[in-house]
Amino acid sequence: MAPISPEIPYYLVLGNHEGENGWEDSRSHVREQRERLLRLPKLKPVHFTPLDSSSVRTSISSLSDDHKFRIFPEFNGNHYVINWANGDVQFYALDPFTYVREKPEQITEWTLGKYQKNTLERYLINGDEIPWKFICFHHTVGGYPLGPGTNKGAYGRGPLFTKEDYEIASEMAKNDPNVRFDPEKVEQVWLTEMAKNTNVRGFFYGHDHVFFKKDIGKTSQGKEMIGVCAGSTKYAGGDLPEKIWRNPYWEKFYGSWYEYPPSFLTPPGITEMEIDKNGATVRYVCTAPPGCMDSNMPIGTKPGDVLREYRLSR
Repeated sequence: MAPISPEIPYYLVLGNHEGENGWEDSRSHVREQRERLLRLPKLKPVHFTPLDSSSVRTSISSLSDDHKFRIFPEFNGNHYVINWANGDVQFYALDPFTYVREKPEQITEWTLGKYQKNTLERYLINGDEIPWKFICFHHTVGGYPLGPGTNKGAYGRGPLFTKEDYEIASEMAKNDPNVRFDPEKVEQVWLTEMAKNTNVRGFFYGHDHVFFKKDIGKTSQGKEMIGVCAGSTKYAGGDLPEKIWRNPYWEKFYGSWYEYPPSFLTPPGITEMEIDKNGATVRYVCTAPPGCMDSNMPIGTKPGDVLREYRLSR
């Protein structure tokens, strides 16, 4: 990312491979190196030396207080809010790892922590009139069990956002002695309801390496709310189809990868969103020719092809 970072602002959400999980002793050292190598835009200008010049220029991503956008990192480092387009668009980057002090064995043990929850709620309530608000995180603050037969790690997969989603998962796990949880105590249920009540239009998450759009319901203003798994540029393959896609929880909530038309789309691709005065368009765009036997992209798909497109009205 170094060659493009002086030209294009980028923002990161903490993931499960970063080594900054709350239960890992190395997290403070890992975070120090990430902040050195993958530094988010700051309020103060940051200078970069181009690879092809001895001159020094200022990164456009450091213009955090101009009319285009402003980043508010005061949440607490790994969670923050980006205020874009004169305040009409806000992205909330959340951290579901730092405040989890023990490796989760049940999905109710995933948490944003009291400080992050309180700060997020205050921002969302105070920004009730903002037309476009989106929450971004690596995975939902819950997800389905690893099972069947084990809940080791409570890995957080799946598009489970509502109490009804977790009631289905709980029913599926009723004969599994390793899985016990109350759907009302899953933190994602609280987060989704709070987001609905403050007119958040959608959630974006990763972790599952596919593109998928879930209709969550309506906000308090009657607007459509969606959850989007944002795809991945990493090729599918290895044990991903066998161990993950054929998990009964995956097939229940995502569907089958070989059905037609598929309910979810495999890599390689990325999600882009275009917002105009009348609405927002979410697209899944191919980034490379399908190169593995487990891809369910149509034959002949080329980089740049739009494979799915959804429109949210304002």
